[in-house]
Amino acid sequence: MTRFRFRFTSRLAALAVPSVGALAVLSRPGSLAFLAVFAAGCSSPAGEASAATTTDAGATDAGATDAGDAGATPAFPTTDLTADPACTAAGCLRALAVFPAASASAALLAAFAPAGTPLDNGFKTYTIRYMSASSDEVSGTVFVPDVAAPAEGFPAVVLSQPTSGIGPKCAPSLGVLSTVLAATTAARGFVVLMPDAPSFGAPPYAPYMLKDTAAKATLDGARVLLRLGTALLTKIQRKVAFAGHSQGAHSTLSAAEYLTSYAPELPAVGFAANGPPAYFLEGATYALSRTDSFDYFLAMRMWSWQRTLSPVQPAIFVGTFAQNAETTFLECQNEGVSPGDGKLPDMVPADPNGVVNPVYIQMAQGGATGWAEPWKTWHTENVPSPKAVPVPVAVWQGTADTSVLASGTRAYVAKLRAGGLTVELNEVAGAKHNDSAIGPLTLPQAGGESYIAWLRARFAN
Repeated sequence: MTRFRFRFTSRLAALAVPSVGALAVLSRPGSLAFLAVFAAGCSSPAGEASAATTTDAGATDAGATDAGDAGATPAFPTTDLTADPACTAAGCLRALAVFPAASASAALLAAFAPAGTPLDNGFKTYTIRYMSASSDEVSGTVFVPDVAAPAEGFPAVVLSQPTSGIGPKCAPSLGVLSTVLAATTAARGFVVLMPDAPSFGAPPYAPYMLKDTAAKATLDGARVLLRLGTALLTKIQRKVAFAGHSQGAHSTLSAAEYLTSYAPELPAVGFAANGPPAYFLEGATYALSRTDSFDYFLAMRMWSWQRTLSPVQPAIFVGTFAQNAETTFLECQNEGVSPGDGKLPDMVPADPNGVVNPVYIQMAQGGATGWAEPWKTWHTENVPSPKAVPVPVAVWQGTADTSVLASGTRAYVAKLRAGGLTVELNEVAGAKHNDSAIGPLTLPQAGGESYIAWLRARFAN
C-alpha cells in the first residue's frame, strides 16, 4: 500500500490580499485528504469509469425519511444575535469581526482557480467565536458574498473543513486556508460559515473526528449563522444546508444524525458529504497490523480520543514518540495562516512498532474482533449513522479516490440505507479525493456543478 503524504505547495499571487500580500494556493491533488482504509482493499477498484457523475438516489424520493412523530417542533428564533463575549449558552455569539486578510474579489479568486471555474461573486470575510454544548468555544470564518442579497436573502451553508490538524495554529480562520477551502461554495452565492475543527473541545488539542463534539459544534454553528443578518448588514434566509469534505463530511453526517435530537428547531434543508471516512475500526486494524501504513490521521484520532474520553487507558505511544507527543500534535498538516506544508505528516513514522504501545498492535493483529473495550465501541460509534433525517442527504465520491475508497463509500451508503436513511450517492467518475465536488478552489471539481445545483435546489421551495 502506498503511504500517503499530503502536501500543499504555494504560488504567490499577483493580486495582493490585505494583511497577507498573497493568496497561497493548493496545487497538488493529494492535499487535504483523510486516509480511511476499507477492509476490502487499499487501492482503487479496477475497472471504474472515467466519464461523468452518476447519481443513485436510493429511492424514488431522493430526500427525506420519516423522522417520526416526536411532537411539535420548536420554533426557530426570529431575532438576530448580538455579540456577548461572556455568553455561555450553546449557540450564542461571543465575537464577530471583519477579517480582510481572507476576503477576496471574484477577480482574485479567478486568478487561482482552474480555467473555466464558475465564480458568481467574491466575498467579505469575518472571524467568529460562538459557544457549543460540547466545546468551550468554537472559532471560525464567515463568508458573505460581495453582491447584493436577493430579495429572500442569501441561502446559508455551514461548510465543515477537511483535516488541517488538531493544534490551535491549524485553524483555517487564522488566515487564507479558510478562503481556499470555502471558495467553491462561498463564491457561488451562499453565506458560508466554516467552523474551525481544531477549536472543537477543550484547548490546546481538539478531539479528531469525535462524533458528538463535531455534530454539536456544527449544529450550534448553524444556530448562530442564521441569526447574523443584522450584524453582517445583509439578509440571510432562515434556512440552512450543511456540507463538508473528508473530515468535514464526518462532521456533516454527524450533524445529520443529531439534528432531530439536539437541534430540532433548526430549519435545515439538506446535508451534503464528499468523501466521508467511515471505516475507523477496519482502518486502525489494517494500519497497526502492518509495518507501512501507520499515519498521522490514525495517530491523531487515537491520541485525541484517549485524552478526551478516558485518559486512564493504556498509553497510546511508547518511547521517544510518547515523550514528544504533546508537542508533535501541536503541529499541522496545513497551518491556518498558510496552506503550505505542515510538519505533522513527516513526524509520524509508517511503522507503528516502537511507536505504538504493543497492547494496541496486538489488538489490531486480532482483527476487527480483537479490539478490547472501550476501543471497539469508540471506533464503531464515532462513525456517523444518521437514520431518521427529515431532509435530503447526499454523498459525493470520486471513483479514483485512493484516500477514501469508492468501494468503502458504496458499502457505507448501503449500510445507511439498510438502517432506514434515504441517501443519494453521486459517483464522480475518474475523480480523486480532493477534486470530486467540495474540494479546494484551486483544483477542478468534477462534480462541483452537481453539488451546487443540489444545494440550490434545497433552497428553491
